[in-house]
Amino acid sequence: MWRRRAVQQRGCLVASFSCSGTTLFICCLFGFNYSKDMLLYLCLSLSHFIALGSMNSINPQRTEEVVAEGRNINLTCKYEGAISNIQWYRQHQRSRPEFLLYITEGGFIHPSDSNFPAHIDKTEKRVDLEIISAKVSDSAVYYCALQPTVTGNSTSLYKNLWSKDNAILHNVH
Repeated sequence: MWRRRAVQQRGCLVASFSCSGTTLFICCLFGFNYSKDMLLYLCLSLSHFIALGSMNSINPQRTEEVVAEGRNINLTCKYEGAISNIQWYRQHQRSRPEFLLYITEGGFIHPSDSNFPAHIDKTEKRVDLEIISAKVSDSAVYYCALQPTVTGNSTSLYKNLWSKDNAILHNVH
């Protein structure tokens, strides 16, 4: 059964998603706002996200960055623990989150034709998402989500799509 847990911690929203007690995603929140003097401000939440029952965590490297319109900017998350992949999402105001890409620990990026260059540094355990030539339309909330490697039980999860518990299905894009 899918569960989402969100708590307010030091002015920041901490979110984790789990299935059958195993935490699958831990999210890190980035705010990206536009100001009237043509500067784009990047506010990175400094909360530390720890998966329940595991040693996986993800957090931003800096709390704030400033970039002039037209310049490039890197969003950086540092992670701990064994990961399957790290995913990036963007959410414009009054819109649902939009999947940008995921990157595996081996450096594979999907989709490979993403408009956002990404890089993973396994030695420093960090992942970067680059916004090239920042513009007003890049103003959004950016999420960095970590999918930990599940250890112990190697059997695949099975979801019975015909059970009565699955009567309400939601399409997630």
